[in-house]
Amino acid sequence: MGKQRLRGVNSMFDGRVRKIILAAGLAIWLLQLLTGASLSYAASEATAGKILILYADTPDFLAYPVFTNAFKTRYAAMTFADAEYSYEYMAWGQHLGNPGYGKALASFLQQKYLRSQPNLVVLIGGTAAGFLLQYGEELFPGTPKIIAGATLASYDASGLAKNVSVIQTSFDITRSIESILQLQPSTKKIYVIIGDSEAERRVAAQYGNQFNQFRNLVEFEFLNKMTLTQLLEYVPTITGDSVFLFQTYFQDSAGNTFYPVNVLRRIHQEAKVPIYSVQDAFLGTGALGGYVNSSRLIGVKAAEIGADILYGKSPMQNESGLKVTGEYLFDGRELKRWKIDESRLPPESRIEYREPNIWETYKWELAGVLSLVAFQGALIFGLLVARKKRKKAENDLLCNRDEIEAMYEETAALNEELKYSVDAKQTAYEEKRLALQEISVLYTQLKSSDQILQNQLTHDDLTGMLNRRGFAEQVETLKLGEKALAGVLILIDIDDFKLINDVYGHFIGDEYLRSFAEQLETNFGKKAVNDDLYNVRFFQPNKLKEHLERQLSTLSVSATLRLRKFGGLDRIYRLPCQPCLLGLRDVLLANTYRFLPWSWAESIAVEVKLDGGT
Repeated sequence: MGKQRLRGVNSMFDGRVRKIILAAGLAIWLLQLLTGASLSYAASEATAGKILILYADTPDFLAYPVFTNAFKTRYAAMTFADAEYSYEYMAWGQHLGNPGYGKALASFLQQKYLRSQPNLVVLIGGTAAGFLLQYGEELFPGTPKIIAGATLASYDASGLAKNVSVIQTSFDITRSIESILQLQPSTKKIYVIIGDSEAERRVAAQYGNQFNQFRNLVEFEFLNKMTLTQLLEYVPTITGDSVFLFQTYFQDSAGNTFYPVNVLRRIHQEAKVPIYSVQDAFLGTGALGGYVNSSRLIGVKAAEIGADILYGKSPMQNESGLKVTGEYLFDGRELKRWKIDESRLPPESRIEYREPNIWETYKWELAGVLSLVAFQGALIFGLLVARKKRKKAENDLLCNRDEIEAMYEETAALNEELKYSVDAKQTAYEEKRLALQEISVLYTQLKSSDQILQNQLTHDDLTGMLNRRGFAEQVETLKLGEKALAGVLILIDIDDFKLINDVYGHFIGDEYLRSFAEQLETNFGKKAVNDDLYNVRFFQPNKLKEHLERQLSTLSVSATLRLRKFGGLDRIYRLPCQPCLLGLRDVLLANTYRFLPWSWAESIAVEVKLDGGT
């Protein structure tokens, strides 16, 4: 028995140990999972910690803010990481004629980022792509690099390092020409404004080949073989059905370098025909727009490649899939200046710098003025209608004056008649009211007289008690309840009353009768039915004798009393009251029986006399 208990305890112990070991193993696995995830996230965040953005030109280049905002927004949305950004403006366009500038710039960047290497390098601007391809691995060894906006040259993907991705946009210049002809179908000649740097000459050659398909529709002329001074002198001479297409202008034919935006602003001041562009960066500086290369879309694509690198994906090189399309973008002010209808714009076109029209600028003021004008117009219209109606009414009055006067006289007569009728009715009403008041007074007096007469008919003048007529009426109208009650008929005869009248006079006899009546009312109550000879009172039969003894013992007048039962003479109860001789008989009054005691009353009165009364 002890061994069985021990085995049971051991098995319970082993089960608990297994549960504890299992729970501990599960906790360790979850801890490792969470720790690994946090370390992985920390490593990813550290990898995305530092990003260096190289701008090919100076901060004045308007495409850079658009690209940067698009890149940072998209990158943060995809990586959920807060990167640390550094920015370098290379001003490459201003030093195209300086062969030693690239090496000097590389030495500067190497010294600056020697101890703080970035985790990702992004170059925006194809003009400086050759610099990054030549010095990039020396400056930032092993660091992923992205070249964005490489539209000015072609690069051999086989010669690129594995950690370099080139976003060579698929901008289609033919769509720019199509948009120009759609907005201005009468265009006969397009002047292409482009610089004469090596990269720009390559672009001009590419454009020349692509423009061949439009030779039957429009004529093209490239203005890259002029100095800037010659170009500015030539621009004002272009008029009629011609337009300008501005590409870039980093260097003129004499080797002078320029900033393209500044060149465009000066050309805009002299131009007498619209200036289209192929870069969204030139919008707002004088270019009308068109189908442009979108810096915003390039920034989004660069951010997506950077996010792929963050998550461990190999850098994607210059493949056919890495293309960014342009968009239709226009300056609203230039559209208005050259009177180009917005309905002619291609679908999904965006218009920026739209000048608000008069309604948009003064919407509330115009709304207030229009409301005031509308109110005044409505008021004037109402006044005119009222004036017309008033004139019509005046004419009607003049035409019907006699009829109106007759109607007035008739109305006055009717008014007087009505006034007299109302006065007569009011007088009649007052007379009737007074008559009713007199009738009410007479009725009240008559009712009071009737009550007095009725009281005189049913009550004794001396004692105020019911007389025989009143007693008979009270007994006749007496109704018992559903439950039968015991009752008695008491006859009281004052002893020797004649002697009182003879000895003391009738005045004392009257006072004696009044005193006796007051005692009866005091002892039997006002609810008893009394007259000068009879008294009707209801009691419980078993307490009748005691009650009569208690009530009659207080009488100071000598009297003989007898109680009679209907149908015969019962025994006589003698009370200890000395002045009275009392005879009692039980009486049972049914609910359906009317009490008419006159015959029995007479017989009882005789018996009272025979018993010794006078």
